[in-house]
Order: sequence, then structure tokens, then C-alpha cells
Amino acid sequence: MNSQRDPMSIQVTADALVVLRANEALAGPFGVVDPYAACFVTDAGKRMAGLAESVDPSYAPFNLVRYRYFTEQIREAASRYHQLLILGAGYDTRSISMPEFGGGSVEVFEVDYPDKLACKQHVLSQAGVAAPSYIKQVPADLAQPDLLRRLCAMGFQKSVPVLVLMEGLVYFLASETTAHLLDPKTLELAAGSSVIFDYWPNNRINRLNQRIEEKLGHPLFCPFPYPDTPADLQRTLAGLGYRNVVIRDLDALAENIQRGPREVVCPNDWFIAKSEYGTKKQA
Repeated sequence: MNSQRDPMSIQVTADALVVLRANEALAGPFGVVDPYAACFVTDAGKRMAGLAESVDPSYAPFNLVRYRYFTEQIREAASRYHQLLILGAGYDTRSISMPEFGGGSVEVFEVDYPDKLACKQHVLSQAGVAAPSYIKQVPADLAQPDLLRRLCAMGFQKSVPVLVLMEGLVYFLASETTAHLLDPKTLELAAGSSVIFDYWPNNRINRLNQRIEEKLGHPLFCPFPYPDTPADLQRTLAGLGYRNVVIRDLDALAENIQRGPREVVCPNDWFIAKSEYGTKKQA
């Protein structure tokens, strides 16, 4: 498959990530298996992956560690949640490949730009893969205010707890959009819902933007809207109504997962935050 997109478009980041997951020699040591990744590899994705690795040596290992962590969280949550919401779904196919979804008891809502979702559907169709009926594609621009309306039109139930995933997303969004999406009032989250997202501290964003600007002539990443140290962010999320906030250093996760010698150590540079919203009602 060939892509005609601008090779430096933000939308091509999904194309770059499947390049990593399709490389079994690279992904295998991290325990990452994506049976459909190779279907989505594009020339544009290869160029974007090459650019990313040239400015950020931790790009490949940290993205693979993050993918494994999110996969583990999805697997654990699949028995507890009847709704999964993936914001910026890109070419994520875990809801097709993971056996935890085989029974169809979890409704999966995939949100992304219309052309990205259409491309995903086309590639899977060409590969002979039929999207299960429990997957609902929701074409939307996350910066627009009508996301909840679009979700509800596809069957999203506001009264039912949901697992919300924002993987590799927030540093590509305008700060006000990130703040809007992390506000539980935006999606009217039911008590007992969980939100998982990864984020970069602003010093990392500034450093990478400087390197990107040297190559492209313009920055690519957006500032994180909240205090970016784990302790400060925990307090901020608690103030929004979240509880059981856990923030993990991706470098520490990599140290536990990556086999063999580690060439890159970047502590306090990339985090994953997991939190629950409100107090879950007792049965």
C-alpha cells in the first residue's frame, strides 16, 4: 500500500507506528505482537519513522513499551468494562486480534479523522478481515465540540462506565483540546470509568520541537496544558474528580521489559497516567 499524504502530516504518525510493530525483530524483544501491522506499512510511514528516530533515540523502544503497557491494560479491563473508547485510534487493531473481545461483550468506539478510519477499513477489507459488529467507527475531529454527540449517535452510553484510551495522542493536540478531553465533564464520564493516556513533559516537547524545526522549519508538538511532574499532575487530576491516579515513568517500564543491554536511558521524559473517575456505585 502506498500513501500520498504529506510525509510530515500529523496523521502519518499512525503509519509510522505500524512500521515499528511490523518489524518482528524490533518488536519481538518487547513482547509486542501485532498481526495486522504489516498490512498498514506505507512509504510515508517509513519516512515519518525515519524522521522520528533521527530526532529521538527513544522513539522505537518507548513506543513499543507503551504499546505493550496499553495492551496489558486493555486485556485486564476487558472483563470489567462494556465500553472501550479509543481516541485517535489510527491503525489500532487490538479489538480485532485480542481474544478478550471475541465474545462481543465490549462495545469499542474508535475515533479518528474520517479519511484515517476509511483507510483502515479499506486496508482490512483488502486483507480479508471483516470488522466485527461490536466495533463502531466514529469519524471526528477531536478539536470540535460535538464529539459526545457523535459518540451517542453510534450507541455510546453515558451512564455506563467506559475505559478511555489516549495513546500517543496528547502531544499532537492543541493544549486546549487536551485539557478539554481530559475534563471528565466533556464526555460526561460515568462513575467508575478509567482514563489512560501518555504525555511528555514540556522540556521534552521543547527539545524535540527544536530538533524538528531544524529539519522541517516548523515545530510539530504542542505544550502539555497541565503541570507535568507526576506529583503535580496527580493533584491536578484529583482536582478534576479522578481518583487512584497512577503515573508511570516509561523508562522504568522499559527497564523491566527490554531484554539485553539498554542503549538509551531517558528517565522523567515520558509518562503514562492511569486514573479512575468518581466513586463507582456499589451493586
